[in-house]
Amino acid sequence: LKVEYTNNHFLNSILARVTYYCFGSSELALRLPNVLAGIAFFVFTARLLCKISEGTWFRLLAFVAITFNAFMLDFFGVCRGYGLSLGLLMASFFYLYISLANKKHFRFEFLALTLTALATLANYTLINLFLLQALFILGRGAYITGKIRNNKREFYLHGLFYLVLTGCVTWFTIDFLKVMLSLNKLGNFDFGGASGFWSDTVGSLSWFSCFPILHNKHWIANWWVPVFAGIMFLVSGVACALIVTKRNWNQRSIITLFLFYIIVGCVLAIVLQHFLMNVSYSVDRTAIYFIPVFSLLVLIALCCDRKWILAGRIAAALFFLPLVSTQ
Repeated sequence: LKVEYTNNHFLNSILARVTYYCFGSSELALRLPNVLAGIAFFVFTARLLCKISEGTWFRLLAFVAITFNAFMLDFFGVCRGYGLSLGLLMASFFYLYISLANKKHFRFEFLALTLTALATLANYTLINLFLLQALFILGRGAYITGKIRNNKREFYLHGLFYLVLTGCVTWFTIDFLKVMLSLNKLGNFDFGGASGFWSDTVGSLSWFSCFPILHNKHWIANWWVPVFAGIMFLVSGVACALIVTKRNWNQRSIITLFLFYIIVGCVLAIVLQHFLMNVSYSVDRTAIYFIPVFSLLVLIALCCDRKWILAGRIAAALFFLPLVSTQ
């Protein structure tokens, strides 16, 4: 991996070069990888929602809530790595969900991590998410391996797979971090904020997501969206706590816990990196992955549990409807 500046989105540069040699220097050719990534994002979002919920109307409305964000959609039409990373990330989440209830979970876990690694090469800020996902998969693998220790064949097969996977993750992480640390020493992580996670990261995502409806209504971006998002995240945290307390382990509950864990882990990582290494807080496009991850968490945690399904869907509608209706 050779990158001399953070604006060189490694995977996007390679794919753009391939399409340039194949189709020439037209705008469509250079943007084709991100256009295809946009299609993948829509397809895997739909497939994931179909797996999670049986309600047709909920699937449709949830799909609209996740995908109808003009700020996010713009990146599927430019020659940059951000759209590419979102398409790969949603595919990764789909295969991770499949792995949770599949006897052949090895291949799906490996595929999910590989897709996130590729997404990281398109948007370098995803390294935190990659490491958290790797830790989740390896931790779950250790738990499964411990449960089957009486079956020697399966025990050694699982042990070997997760040992190899640990080696792959370690190799990728070390090679990637060497490049990132050298870029940080050169001061190339210059795009970001220094005020705080709430004002920089949450504030910028709220501002750009609400841009079509702002005009003179700055209170929407400065107050309504971030505060309502914070409340919904806290409620999602309560839902996750109830899942752990009741030990209700199924695909949907585990993916809910995973998404909550990813958001909390990424927030902590961004804050620690700022204080320990003086890395700027991620803003707008560098933090864009929070939009689909947060949307998925809210929709699954609040809108799929039968006990509070009506209240959850009303809350989700109050949050998403003003954004979606004016995109």
